[in-house]
Amino acid sequence: MASYQDFGAAFIDVAITPARLEEAVAAIAGPSVEVGPMGVGPGDAASVVAHGTIGAPTAKTSASDPDGTRRFVVAIPVELKLTVRVAGTTHRFGASVVARLHLAVRTAVIPLALVIDIAPPQVFDLEVEVRASGVAAKVLGRLGNVDNKIRKEVVNFIAGRLESDAARAATVIDISRQIDSVWHQAVSLPER
Repeated sequence: MASYQDFGAAFIDVAITPARLEEAVAAIAGPSVEVGPMGVGPGDAASVVAHGTIGAPTAKTSASDPDGTRRFVVAIPVELKLTVRVAGTTHRFGASVVARLHLAVRTAVIPLALVIDIAPPQVFDLEVEVRASGVAAKVLGRLGNVDNKIRKEVVNFIAGRLESDAARAATVIDISRQIDSVWHQAVSLPER
C-alpha cells in the first residue's frame, strides 16, 4: 500500500508533465509580441519598434527541491522584426530571442488544486541575437545597446502576460471539480 506522500508525489508527476506545461505557457504567451517604441543610442536618438512571432515553448524538468517541489524550465523562442528610425531614415533588422521561465509546482488545499508558480523573468533569462549586415550593421553598431533594450522590453511584455487573467486560469488547476466530475461518471448506474 502506498503512503499518502507517495501517492501525492506520483499524482503530481502524472498530472504535471512537460507537455502540459508547454500547453499552459503557450496559452499564456499567445502567438505574437509587439514591443516599443523604445529609444536607443546616445540620448535615445533612435526609435525601435519590434513585431514578432512566439514559437512553441519547450519544457524540461529541473532539479526538484528536498521538500518535493517539482521545478521546470520552459524556453520560449521569439522571432522579431525590428524597425529602427534614426535621423529620418528607417533600417530593418531581425532578432532571435529565447526567454527562459522558471516554474515550480505546488499544491493548495482550499480549493484542492495544483498551482504552477512562474517566476517573473529577469533580463539575464533571455538570449538575444540581433542580425544585421552592411550599412544596417554599421548603424546598429553606432546605436549600441539595442539587445539590452530588447531584453528589457521583452521581459516587461512577458511580465504583463503573467499578470493576465489567462495566466491565472492556466496556472491554477482546480482538482476538486475534476474529482467530482469523474466520481459522478464512475458511480452513475447505466439506464435500464
